[in-house]
Amino acid sequence: HNVKLSKNGQKILLQRVGKDLLSLENEIAKLSCFCEGEISDKDVEELTATISEASIWDFADALLVKDTGKAIRLLHRMLEEGKAPHQMLGTISWKIRDLLALQESQRKRQPIPSSWMRTPEMKRRAILRTLKRHPLRADVIFSKLTKRHRLFKSARVGDRRILELLVLELCAE
Repeated sequence: HNVKLSKNGQKILLQRVGKDLLSLENEIAKLSCFCEGEISDKDVEELTATISEASIWDFADALLVKDTGKAIRLLHRMLEEGKAPHQMLGTISWKIRDLLALQESQRKRQPIPSSWMRTPEMKRRAILRTLKRHPLRADVIFSKLTKRHRLFKSARVGDRRILELLVLELCAE
């Protein structure tokens, strides 16, 4: 494709794409369309995330920094894109579990969990800085998740409203 990619850019790209050569070729082709000559690390960071992955990360970021408006907007957008409410509850639980694992590894000064190995380094550092400013309390969060899960099974209020309530509670905590 006649482009240059820095060593760090190569590492980021491999973290994102993995060892799938077809995906790697597709990502390089995409990058070469947007960048002439040399592809910066920032270009790799910005252009290789899929939209749904970016939405999930943006959503998790909004919850972390307690940006209620952004979190609700992203929740609505993902629901409108066809994500089922139960899938969103699972996604929220999964992301929080991953964030708690990362937070705990840093607290104990252990290596980062393997689930974070493919996360781009710049993103991981930003999340760690945010976790230091806004540490997560596992007991409080899991209590809220458990209550909302029970409501999913029994309430007539509607799954969308239950998710909105969960987002509001997580941002208020």
